[in-house]
Amino acid sequence: MNEDKPNVAEEAEEAVDKTKEAASGLLGNLGKMVEGLKDRVEGVVEQAKDKVEEVREQIDAQGGIGSIARNLAEEAKERFEQAKDQVGNYVEAKGGLGGAVKDLAEQAKDKAQDTVESVRDRLGGDDEKKA
Repeated sequence: MNEDKPNVAEEAEEAVDKTKEAASGLLGNLGKMVEGLKDRVEGVVEQAKDKVEEVREQIDAQGGIGSIARNLAEEAKERFEQAKDQVGNYVEAKGGLGGAVKDLAEQAKDKAQDTVESVRDRLGGDDEKKA
């Protein structure tokens, strides 16, 4: 029985050595992964910094945020005026507000009828499949 004890001790030592080697290998791989992630994060941070600088340069080139806001407000005002003119022209072309409302109601009625017909066609198609 004494012969078994040294053999068990040797096996235990070998198991410990193998465990140390495996742990060392894992730690090495984890270290490489962490370095890779660190490099990626640094790259993303640099890209973000570059983008922020690019946006700042664009804002400065356009005269600052206040200037950009004024330009957008002016553009919105121009579009509103154009839309208002188009509505006015439409109403005038239809002979006044009553004519414009009548025309729009007719268009809505036509679209509703088209929708009803489309739904009927679809439902009719399903009935034929069931029969």
